[in-house]
Amino acid sequence: MTHVPTYFNKNKQPENDSRSISTTATMTKRLLTTTKYSKTTAVPRVTTPKQYTAITTESSSLSQNVTESCPFQEVDPFDPKILKYVKHKHTPLSCEKGLPVFVYVDNESKLRINWTRVNSTIGNLDYCEYTRVELSDVNDSRLRAFNWSENFLSKPLQLSDEDEQIWVQCFFNKTVVSQTFKLRILKKPKVEKRCETNYKRHIEENAPVETMSLLIIGVDGMSKQNLIRTMPKTRNYIIKNLNARELHKFNKVGDNTFPNVIPMHSGYSEEEIRKLWSSNKYLDIIEDKFTWHHYQNAGYRTAMGFDMTVGTAFHYAKAGWKHPTFDYYSRALRLQIEEDKICRKAGVHCVGEIPIIVFLQDSVTQMVSLFNNTRSKPYFIYNFYSKLSHNDQNYVSKGDEIYLNFFQDLDKRNVLNNTVTIFFSDHGARFGDFRNTFNGKIEINTPFVFFMFPSWFEKKYPELLKTFQENQNRLTTFFDIHQTLMHLLKFNGETKKGNLTARAISLFDEIPMERNCSTANIPIEFCNCKALSTKEVPKEVTKAVSEVLMTAIVNKTKDHRDKCALLSLKQLKSVHTVRSIGSDDPYYKVTLTTVPGDGMYEALMKYDNETKLASLMGDILRLNFYRGQDVCVDLLILKLYCFCK
Repeated sequence: MTHVPTYFNKNKQPENDSRSISTTATMTKRLLTTTKYSKTTAVPRVTTPKQYTAITTESSSLSQNVTESCPFQEVDPFDPKILKYVKHKHTPLSCEKGLPVFVYVDNESKLRINWTRVNSTIGNLDYCEYTRVELSDVNDSRLRAFNWSENFLSKPLQLSDEDEQIWVQCFFNKTVVSQTFKLRILKKPKVEKRCETNYKRHIEENAPVETMSLLIIGVDGMSKQNLIRTMPKTRNYIIKNLNARELHKFNKVGDNTFPNVIPMHSGYSEEEIRKLWSSNKYLDIIEDKFTWHHYQNAGYRTAMGFDMTVGTAFHYAKAGWKHPTFDYYSRALRLQIEEDKICRKAGVHCVGEIPIIVFLQDSVTQMVSLFNNTRSKPYFIYNFYSKLSHNDQNYVSKGDEIYLNFFQDLDKRNVLNNTVTIFFSDHGARFGDFRNTFNGKIEINTPFVFFMFPSWFEKKYPELLKTFQENQNRLTTFFDIHQTLMHLLKFNGETKKGNLTARAISLFDEIPMERNCSTANIPIEFCNCKALSTKEVPKEVTKAVSEVLMTAIVNKTKDHRDKCALLSLKQLKSVHTVRSIGSDDPYYKVTLTTVPGDGMYEALMKYDNETKLASLMGDILRLNFYRGQDVCVDLLILKLYCFCK
């Protein structure tokens, strides 16, 4: 049975969406005929979205205490109104049609042929060879070239310790019939010597009362509600068997992955980090700001892994690293896999007959097993997986069994007894039809976050865990996760009351109940402390906020009109009232589409009843994909708004 949080009232029935079709249609028509950006656009047929979410502001959806400053808005993951958008019963991901694996590495680090497998499939082989795969010295998006080995069909081939990442091919009748990519996690003498020196200094200077490893696993574009819908087996297992603790009022702080993981790993906001670095510069210049750098200096072995190459938070529209400092970095092999179409015969999610995510999870399992529960040899592992979830929030259900098996395997191996595990997402679904529903506008801001502690730790530090438990129901962000990571690095076993004015508070320190989006540094457009409502919006307000938003969208590309088409309004999709507790002045969340290109945008607007003027609050969000429309511009900010001529 799926575990459903207690804040869902399953017996509560939905309130009707009170806005009428005629009002929305009339306002769209008026906008199209009055704004100068839309004179040539035909008036579209407008349909009012069907009944929105079962839980609205009128139906006790706000997780609220009278003394709190943040009535966190919740929505039902299984609301009948959204079920047509959420198909969460996909069959498990399979790569069985991929090229078979005929080669393995034995306990003596020798490459051997699995003749039993060969004989049961194609029957024979002509030869097998391997090559090493490494990043070049240019940057972490270029590979170094190596020669192929001799044929090892008749005799096992000894690998060296430098053969960390290898690519194996076997041929029959001059055709590749098997490919194997191996990522080997081995102890490295130079790394161990550095870690030993740094760890000794860390103990002498900081005297932490505990030294625990960190395992951080991220999933792209998954709200906490979607985790319940699409990965119930994984979620239930970590809660029941690993005592995972969820942050129920966790709020994102940025639109996409980068502005959310940057606060987690540096304590800086995106705006602050860009004052120190720009996208065309290598990340090396701000390496000392990242958590893994601090952990590395404290004697931790560091590992980084992504299942995407171009689309990672640190590479999409960015230069990446010139000389990455991670001790274990799977990117070289991942780049080689991306270039090789043969190994992805069974699909883009496969490496031969193995799912890419399993391939990467195996490297995690290798590392936590290699340094199993060793307090004097700690590690810091960060893996982030996007491929199954980024483009389709439903497709990730194909990975439920994969994530379940991963956590079950770690549990059975008993390799997390000295590790703090964080399982998290960066944000909810950013694109697609679901994003434009009432629920989608809430879920986008509520990613899931779970912490898992060793059982001995919970017993030894009950006061800390009591504070953590209280904070599970307080407003939290990625800034707080960063502060917690730094707390764990210099762990003192103590807890205190957090400062209300601090945007970053360790989860081991009490977060004030009075905390709100302002004190937590959550941009207003992402703040889930504000109650989204289906209450009807006056016509004059709808007209004003929509016109100002359309003007702002057009102005984004006004200096690039030689490349970018002049956008005009196609359809006003929705205008929702957004209220803050204790305030009589509402905001308005506006969603509209533009032509050419059918771009869909959303923004938070303010309307002054006295001056009758509207204003934009925060950033304008793009709600649908724009690939292929943006090829004439390079800047990411322009890509969101430019339809190339």
